[in-house]
Amino acid sequence: MSGHRHVSIAKDKDDGRASPLERVVRALNSGRLAFKENVATDIDWLTALGMACARDPGRSALVRLHYVADADSYGQALRLAVQIVRRVSVRQRWKLLQQDAIKLAKVSLAYHIAPVCPACHGTGFELIPGTTHLSSHRCPKCQGSGRRPYPINDGGRIREIVAHLESMERVTEDAVKRKMQRGGA
Repeated sequence: MSGHRHVSIAKDKDDGRASPLERVVRALNSGRLAFKENVATDIDWLTALGMACARDPGRSALVRLHYVADADSYGQALRLAVQIVRRVSVRQRWKLLQQDAIKLAKVSLAYHIAPVCPACHGTGFELIPGTTHLSSHRCPKCQGSGRRPYPINDGGRIREIVAHLESMERVTEDAVKRKMQRGGA
C-alpha cells in the first residue's frame, strides 16, 4: 500500500464499488444491524471482520483504529505494533530496550494512521501564496510524495514497521472479502 486510503462513509446505498474495508467502516458506524435473507447487510460485514480476525484480534483493532479511532482500539493496536517491533527487531538484530520498542511502536502506529504530509496535506505541492490554489512547486517537506517524511533517526525502522502494519491491513481486507464472497458471514 503506497499511501493512506481515506475512507468516506456514504449515507446512501452501496453501489458495489466500495472496498471491503469501506463496507466494514460503514457497518461500524451504522445503527442498522438487521439481518436480511440473501442480502449482505452491515451485520454480515461485521461478522466477516470478526471471523477474519478471530485468531488475531489485533488486526481488527488496527482496522477500527485506522478508520474509527477509539481509545480501546488504540490500546489493542499498540499492543499489536509492539509485538511487530519485537519480532522484527529480533530478525533484524536491532538492539532495543523495552521502552525503545514501545516508543518505536507508538511512532510507527502514528505514521500508519496519519501518513499524509502536514505541510501540503497530501497534495505534494505548495500553495500559491494568498490563494487556495496549488502551485507547480513540489512540497519541500515531502519532496512531492504527499507522505509525511520519516525522521532521519529511526526512519528505516519506522518504515519497516509501517510496512508490516499496512500488510496486516491488506491481509485483513482480503480475508473479509473472501468471507463475504463465500457467504461465510
